[in-house]
Amino acid sequence: MKQFKKAFSLILVAAMILALLAGCGGGNSGATTTTPTTTTTTTPATTPDAGKDAPATDAPAAANDPKQTIMIAHWYAEDHPIHQSLLLLKKEAEELSGGSLQVDIYPNAQLGSEDTYIDSVKQGTVQMGITGTMIAKYLPVIRAQETPFLFSSWDEAKEGTNGKELLSYMTDGFEEASGMLLLGCAVNGFREFSSNKPMYKIEDFKGQRIRVPNVPNYIEMVEALGASPIAMALTDLFSALEQNSVDGQDNPYPTDYTQSFHEVQKYILESRHMFSSANIVINANFYNNTLTDAQRAALDTAVADAIDDNWTISEEADNEAKQNLIDAGVEVTVPDDAFRAQLVEAMQPVYEWYYENVEGSEEFIKAVWKAQGK
Repeated sequence: MKQFKKAFSLILVAAMILALLAGCGGGNSGATTTTPTTTTTTTPATTPDAGKDAPATDAPAAANDPKQTIMIAHWYAEDHPIHQSLLLLKKEAEELSGGSLQVDIYPNAQLGSEDTYIDSVKQGTVQMGITGTMIAKYLPVIRAQETPFLFSSWDEAKEGTNGKELLSYMTDGFEEASGMLLLGCAVNGFREFSSNKPMYKIEDFKGQRIRVPNVPNYIEMVEALGASPIAMALTDLFSALEQNSVDGQDNPYPTDYTQSFHEVQKYILESRHMFSSANIVINANFYNNTLTDAQRAALDTAVADAIDDNWTISEEADNEAKQNLIDAGVEVTVPDDAFRAQLVEAMQPVYEWYYENVEGSEEFIKAVWKAQGK
C-alpha cells in the first residue's frame, strides 16, 4: 500500500511539473522567436517642393543624428528670388534630415553687411552665407565671374558658373585659402545701370558718380566708362541716392525693385553689362567635421534643388521686376547696336586689367569662350 501511495505521489508531482512547464512555454512563445527592434525605420521619403523624392534612407538616418542649427545670412529682401529659393532649401534640408537640421535664414543684412557676415562664416559663428565676388580676396580667379560682357544669355551664365569644369576654377583651392566651401552659384542677375538722368550714348557716363561695391574690377569698369566710381555698401546706397551724394549705380532689376531704388532713380540703361552670381558658401569645418554623412547628403540635395529653383524663377523675376519698375514710372532705355558696341569696346582695358592682375582669369575667360563656341 505504501508503495502504491509513493508511486501515486510521484505520478502527481510529475504531472504538476509538466503542467507548469506547458503553461510557462505558452506564455512566452513570442519572446523566444521575435528579433529585437532596431533603430532603423522605414519612414516614407518626403516629397519636397522641387518635385524630387528624397532617398528613403536619408531622413531616418539623419533623424538620429545630433541636432544642428544652420544660420544662413544674406542681404537680399524677403521678396527677392534668392530668399524665396532659400526657403525651399530650408524646407528640404529639414525634411531630408528627419528634423536633425534646423535652418534659420537672416535676410536684409540682419547679421551685418556682406563683408561682415562672410567673415562670420569664415570664423564659424555663422554657418552659411550668400555672397558675390567679395570672396575673391581668398581666391582671386573668382573675380572673373564678373568679367564685363562675358555672358549674353541665361543659359551661358548658368553653364559658366555651375558647369562642372568651369565651376572647378572657382572651387579648387578655395577651402584651403578661406576656410569655407563654395557649394554652388545661384543668381544675382544681369546688371543694369540706373541714373538720375537718361543715358543714350557712352558720353553720358562722363562725370557721373556711380556707386560700386568695394571690389576692384567694378572700379576699373566704371572708370573705363568715363565715370567716377564711389565704393560703398549696398545698405548705404538708398540714402546716398536720395541725398544725391551719388548719381547712379548698377544692379539687376529684382534688386533695383526690392530695394526701392525706383523711388530715388527714374532712369535705367538696360546695359546687361555683367552677370553676377550669388555664391553659396559654408564654413568648411562645420560642413566636414560637425555634420554627419547623412546630414551632409540632406544639405547637398537641398542646396542643389534650391540652386535649380533659383535659376528657374530668376529669369521670370527679372522680367517681372523690369515691368514693375516701368509701372512705377522708371524710364528704361535699351541701347541700340551702336551704343552696345561702344560699351563692349570700352571694356577692353578691363579685360587687360584682369589678365595682368587676377591670377587664373585669362584661363577661365578663355575656357568660358570655348564652352560658348567662340
